Amino acid sequence: MRTADKHRGRGAGRALLIRVVETAMQRGDRKLSLETGTHPAFMPAQQLYLSMGFKLSAPFADYEANAHSLFMELALVNRDL
Repeated sequence: MRTADKHRGRGAGRALLIRVVETAMQRGDRKLSLETGTHPAFMPAQQLYLSMGFKLSAPFADYEANAHSLFMELALVNRDL
């Protein structure tokens, strides 16, 4: 997820992420997994994910561990927004 420069710092990314989490919960999903970058430019996204309860995790699906990827997951069971 990337927020356009003119919308950064105004809650657009958080609003989108909240909607993704709400939709996943309504569908009955048990977990969300994501991959983001490790470059310093990805730090705001990492901080957003951590603030929403995402935890560091192992690679998932067909991903393999590498120096450029950071993996995170969010348990959705028994979760309130």
